[in-house]
Amino acid sequence: MQPSVTPAQGIAGRLLYVGRGSYDDLRGKDLKGAIVAVDLDGPGSDGAGMTTLFRLGAQALVFVGDDD
Repeated sequence: MQPSVTPAQGIAGRLLYVGRGSYDDLRGKDLKGAIVAVDLDGPGSDGAGMTTLFRLGAQALVFVGDDD
């Protein structure tokens, strides 16, 4: 995994919010080709969680946090 790398042509895809990125949050969602938004404080934001999201087909991740 190589974070923060966008190809010169950019990326395009549907935006899919998966909450904290837990298995329950992911159940029934098709991540293939999606730009996935995941809560910064969830299991989807750690190394293993990010790997899982990419293995399920996400092409990019956007981390969502609160204002604190």
